[in-house]
Formats: sequence, structure tokens, C-alpha cells
Amino acid sequence: QGTVAEGATSTTLTGRAVVSLAITATEAGSGVESMRFAATAEALATETWSAYSATVPYTLSGADGSKSLFVQLRDRAGNVSD
Repeated sequence: QGTVAEGATSTTLTGRAVVSLAITATEAGSGVESMRFAATAEALATETWSAYSATVPYTLSGADGSKSLFVQLRDRAGNVSD
């Protein structure tokens, strides 16, 4: 479970469309290199990889209500998280 940097956990409201995600990832072998995000698990494969960062701005889409965000991480060896 991740957190929204403004202090709201993934189960509480932020009141904002643009949130700051706090991403914590480690990989003892080659290290974490990149990440990508999508609103659905199926959409992850079509998203562009970006450099890993511990804090990421993200714009939530759609109307008010519950949101899901899926994240994949890739290490320097090319291994991708589930």
C-alpha cells in the first residue's frame, strides 16, 4: 500500500485531482531503475516507463469517487514487478 504525500493514505479522500505519490522500493541486486502507473492493471503494459523517483505527481482521472492506481517497477536487470 502506498501513501499520498499530503498525508492521506490510499483509503482516505484527498479532495484533489493532482496528488503526490510516495513510492518506496528497493531491489538488492541491480537496483530499481524505472516505474509506470495506470488506472487499471490491464493498461500497465501500454504505459511508458519513467525513471524511478520516491515522490511522483499523478493526476487522478474521472469524476469524484474511489480510485485505483496500479504501479509496476523495473530493476536495472530488466525484471518487472507483478
